[in-house]
Amino acid sequence: MINALKQDCKRLSELPLVELHVEQNDQTVWDRLIYVEEKIATSENKHDEQLAAVDSRTPRADFPQLIQGYLSPEDKNKDLDKLEPESKRRSIGLYLVLLMDNIPRIEMDVWVDFGFCTCKNQAMEANLFGIGCAFIFIIILIIYRQCRTITTLLILNSIIAGFIVNIMYVYQVISQLTSDGNDKLCKLRGFLLQSGCGLLYHTLCVQALYRFFATIPKRQQYLQSKYTITFIVLVQWFISITFNLPILIDGRIKFEVNYRICQVSMQDLYGFLYLSIWIYFFPLIIIIGIYTRLLIYIKQNPYRLIIHQNIFKRQRQKYEFHIFRHIIILIIILIIMQFPNLLVFFYYSIN
Repeated sequence: MINALKQDCKRLSELPLVELHVEQNDQTVWDRLIYVEEKIATSENKHDEQLAAVDSRTPRADFPQLIQGYLSPEDKNKDLDKLEPESKRRSIGLYLVLLMDNIPRIEMDVWVDFGFCTCKNQAMEANLFGIGCAFIFIIILIIYRQCRTITTLLILNSIIAGFIVNIMYVYQVISQLTSDGNDKLCKLRGFLLQSGCGLLYHTLCVQALYRFFATIPKRQQYLQSKYTITFIVLVQWFISITFNLPILIDGRIKFEVNYRICQVSMQDLYGFLYLSIWIYFFPLIIIIGIYTRLLIYIKQNPYRLIIHQNIFKRQRQKYEFHIFRHIIILIIILIIMQFPNLLVFFYYSIN
């Protein structure tokens, strides 16, 4: 019965909503629809009883609210069961079944029990683990003053950025568990999540810039000082905090019903390209540019690098160069991880 209804739904879904009443002469289709609706209601009641015994906080997807986009302005304030004529009620019922079959059910999310708290799926677990590791590293730097070198301070800069990103992801998951996610702070959370991702990648740019200053001898005197690096870090934080403000002010961060999160839609050509440039391509271009300039300098001045430095400095520069190469690999991995999002974006743009 359900397979037959799915075939009917596939055929009927190809028709505009206003033309669905033409197919209602086939009473068999609507008998199947009523049968499946009764089965869905019965199975959901049983599932609700089992779910209540596990955790009563899990929200439910509001399908009547999702169907509002298909209604005319005069029908949006009416009860779905009181729409006239009857063909309209049956059409809405069919679309509800289609929504139930395609939209992920919220109550099917997996919960992880830590003993002291209950969290949603492995992503929440990873975020909490990242917060714990970052907190431990920050405590170590506060206690042991001998660790407070420029290198460790730059690493601390990246760890603080990762700490902020993980905190925001945990806050986002908690808001989804306690509500539908579309509250007054939804757009602010979306803004902070996107800014946090940019902040994390921008800190890697600062690390690459410092490695560049440490490798070229003639620039070590003033560019490697704590005051210069501190100023660069402050500029980086200012850019990371403000680059996403035009998107927020322009109202491009919107609530997405399917994901229950506020973000810039991939169908928004300007907004998605703007964020992609600032978050991913801007750091990658800067780091690759610095790396290329460093390779050119080493190739053109191999003798100067050897004569003007003792063995200790040459070993230190070799170490700095290897670390810089690791940063390049890390950035490339991060960009590759976002490659599927770019494919989806181009798909939406073409269509």
